[in-house]
Amino acid sequence: MDMATLIGSPTEPLTLNAVAKISQSLAEDLRGVVFTTDGFTVEDYFSLDGSYLVEFVDGRLQVLPMPDYFHQAIVGWFYVALMHYVKPDPDSRVAFSPVRVMLDADRYREPDVAFMLAANKNRRHRAYWEGADFVLEVMSDTNRDHDWKTKRSEYANAGIPEYWIVDPDARTVTKLVLRDRAYVDDTTAREGDTLASTVLDGFSIDVGQMFREAEAAA
Repeated sequence: MDMATLIGSPTEPLTLNAVAKISQSLAEDLRGVVFTTDGFTVEDYFSLDGSYLVEFVDGRLQVLPMPDYFHQAIVGWFYVALMHYVKPDPDSRVAFSPVRVMLDADRYREPDVAFMLAANKNRRHRAYWEGADFVLEVMSDTNRDHDWKTKRSEYANAGIPEYWIVDPDARTVTKLVLRDRAYVDDTTAREGDTLASTVLDGFSIDVGQMFREAEAAA
């Protein structure tokens, strides 16, 4: 069962208005139970604008678990680092969650960090991006398989060239590079290591510095 699936009572399915009232503070209680509904549309999904993280998969809405401060500090660190990287190229873009990324017509995810090269700027829209060139997810204790297995498969199927997974507990960053529509475990970097992007030429991080500064910011 998907750890991020939104709930609904089998006898009294939640309405779209009820879903819109759900806050992030309830996300942990909601994850892991199948939502009972006839199915939502992409238009329903785009109508949601509350203070929660919601993804859309095959007519289902999925609420993600609420991130902790360390998680958010890591996301913020990467966003700032990528903003410095992209500064010389004003047509490239970096975004952080919540930002909708369309993987296919029936699947929208909200990566923690997403990057689009200038060459693909035509795939950026005000409401969503069509894919991305680089995505990053920070794993949560309660939702590890969602990032490591589910999204790994989905991002590969969507043709996203590079996917980084940050594990705050193990203090590692794994770089996955797309080859033949599947990711390979390219590098797992630890404190003391430098990790360089394959797709973003010239972008690299000091893994230990990232964790130390994010921890201090949290």
